[in-house]
Amino acid sequence: MDWTGEARRAGKTTPSPSTARAPRAANRLRARARRMPAGAHCLVVLLLAGMALPARAQAPADSFGISQRYRTLPGTIEWASQHWATGGPRVLSGRDAFDPTNWSQRRGSGTVSINGVGQMQLGGTQPRLYVNPYPDGSDDPTDAEQLFRNTEVSVYFRRLSSAGADYGGLVIGLRSGPLGHGSAGGDNCDANTYYARLRNDGDWDFAKELHHPDATARSGQAVWQGAALPVGQWIGVRFAALTRGDGRVSLELWLDRNSGGAGGGAWELLGTTIDDGGWSSPADGCPYPANQIIATGGGVVLLRNTSDTDEGPLSEYRWLSVREVDPNTQLFGDGFETQ
Repeated sequence: MDWTGEARRAGKTTPSPSTARAPRAANRLRARARRMPAGAHCLVVLLLAGMALPARAQAPADSFGISQRYRTLPGTIEWASQHWATGGPRVLSGRDAFDPTNWSQRRGSGTVSINGVGQMQLGGTQPRLYVNPYPDGSDDPTDAEQLFRNTEVSVYFRRLSSAGADYGGLVIGLRSGPLGHGSAGGDNCDANTYYARLRNDGDWDFAKELHHPDATARSGQAVWQGAALPVGQWIGVRFAALTRGDGRVSLELWLDRNSGGAGGGAWELLGTTIDDGGWSSPADGCPYPANQIIATGGGVVLLRNTSDTDEGPLSEYRWLSVREVDPNTQLFGDGFETQ
């Protein structure tokens, strides 16, 4: 994704695809437990126990006790990073063998390191962590064990040094595809990603990418009174992308500046936006218009950072939670309509 061009800133019901896949995902999870390294089986029990049941309301907190903005969609699996506290230190080269879902995956040209006590680090020039429910090599949504489309992500992040591109930092992508862009065997027209960025230069914004590596940013302003993103401070971020009943997509970005997650976090709304077809992004050579709404996308979630040089670890993460949610069940705050 090319963010160096800052001139571009500015009656009858059927089960959802995610709900319909839940029994298959649960069965695969149980089967995978029998093949997992010792010490990780208990996480499978936690995941299966946490699967939403149609007749039971979800508790208003995720697996780490962090408050939820929306309730988990019944019948889906919450992906969470408890397995970062098992298996000892490791550097990922592909899928994480200690992830009971097998969904987490290293991509990009940087490093993804897990310390075995609950934290992950991203380093190098273009590190990526994907939460990718597709089998390797597939971009067929019917192959995915679960699709993340109406999704809420929360994570705590710490910048480790002043290195990194201005537009890097804590960057979360929703509705992305499983194969990435063309250089990784995918199609550059399959970018289909909404991003939220808590940037190294101290700003926040949203970005929309239809054709890799081009994107257009929207909204955003300074977060730290004109200063850069702090180094060494744990900061909570929540990002949600939701398709409304009229086909529009709403994005929300929330910040927990310094509570460290105590009491579920002290969350403040940074901003929202609506993609109603008035948000264009370059789509040269693609079979859709530049104002295409990413109504479904590929169902994959990613974390990324960017640096101009390979100077070691850039950022650290803990308590990462990825949930498919019901957009009509907000648990705190007001509804938002904004451009």
